Amino acid sequence: MDGIEKISPWPRRTAAAALINREVTAVVDSHPFVHRLASVLDGVGVDITSIVDFIVIPSDHFHQEWTSAGFTRQAGVEELGFSCSDAQLPTVLVCPMSTTSKLYLRVESIEVFLRANNLTDVTIHGSADADLRYSGELVPESNCYCVQRSGTRGYSVTSHSPEYAAAVAETRNAFNNRPRTGDDLADTRGALQAFTKAEALVGQGRAVDEFFAAERDYWMSRNGAGRWQKSRQDTVGIGWANHDHHTYRSSREGFQGLIQLFLRMGFTLRERFYAGAEAGWGAQIAEHPVSRVVIFADVDISADELNTDFGITALPPSKTLGTIGLWCALHGGAIGLAGMHHLEAEFNHSAVRDAYIHTGRQVMQPFTNIEVLWQAFTAAETWTVNSERLERLVRDGLLDASMATQFRTNGAPGSHLEILQRWDGFKGFNKTGISDIITKTDPRTLSQ
Repeated sequence: MDGIEKISPWPRRTAAAALINREVTAVVDSHPFVHRLASVLDGVGVDITSIVDFIVIPSDHFHQEWTSAGFTRQAGVEELGFSCSDAQLPTVLVCPMSTTSKLYLRVESIEVFLRANNLTDVTIHGSADADLRYSGELVPESNCYCVQRSGTRGYSVTSHSPEYAAAVAETRNAFNNRPRTGDDLADTRGALQAFTKAEALVGQGRAVDEFFAAERDYWMSRNGAGRWQKSRQDTVGIGWANHDHHTYRSSREGFQGLIQLFLRMGFTLRERFYAGAEAGWGAQIAEHPVSRVVIFADVDISADELNTDFGITALPPSKTLGTIGLWCALHGGAIGLAGMHHLEAEFNHSAVRDAYIHTGRQVMQPFTNIEVLWQAFTAAETWTVNSERLERLVRDGLLDASMATQFRTNGAPGSHLEILQRWDGFKGFNKTGISDIITKTDPRTLSQ
């Protein structure tokens, strides 16, 4: 046994994953186009299974083995949709009219995907700004399609009024240009105001997807490793369809407001992580029930706060700064000026790691390497630090003057891309490994 029961509340869904892999493999191996597409994806470090949104299964192929493996009817979906809710796996749509299994690949833009793969004369169902869009069959008899999903878990294309397209455009503009002042509390309030307005315009699910699309773009503007890998994925036209989780760091004073923002967006709080009295950090995992977005929110906590619900409890200022508090003090919180500490996407980890190393980039040692999960960071970006921030930290006794001089001269570690691979539908995280990497990403440690 790999011991995941000691590191995560989420199970290993071997049987469910095997059923999904069987269906994916059958389609990939049955047509040269899909086989070639899978190979091209492998070439940029992405397993085709990680971007399968759902699989259509003929009714007479959907036997008890699926329900025995953990697939149950999807709540709130009118069609015969099934999911394995405690696993990170594609959903299954049981279709009485279908005679073969079909793959629907998740992409950020159908048009971009079609251009990247030189596909013409492919029908697109759904207007350009619809919450759900499908392509027709990518190549005749391939049983392969693509789907563009923005804020819905259903399977039916819905028509929108012309005003909706304008509302989507307004929402994107607001999120892409929201103020980032470097003040955690002010930036959180600004994000809440922008989201509340967007929700009224386009609905909660769409607003969430648009918000985090803008967050990924802002993160990439400050992270060269992310831009490089995104450019590789753009050659296949998938965008960040393989994103796994978005990681936010916050000051102690700003953490309660940050979590309240995510709750207001409709996220549900999952497991909390803390690795013992000496670790000095805590993390709250949050997941959205409609969007695919998962959040990992980090904060400094003290030994006597380990048993508090720090996700929703106000945390008073501390007289010292841990790894996360110092990062925020140097760069601003992740909801604001700094942007996300890292974006994680699901990869073939060895292919992506080796590609980075081959081009002279650095990848840190993996902080998780178990049977169901592998995780490692690319080397941190080096960011310039505002002199006024450094002077204030030294004046308040929160940073040694010599370290401040080093940060002023050489900059300080900023954001990362995280390389991750999952097996057997495992959707959890490794508490021990996370504690280790948080220590290793302390700006004081990385700057030595």
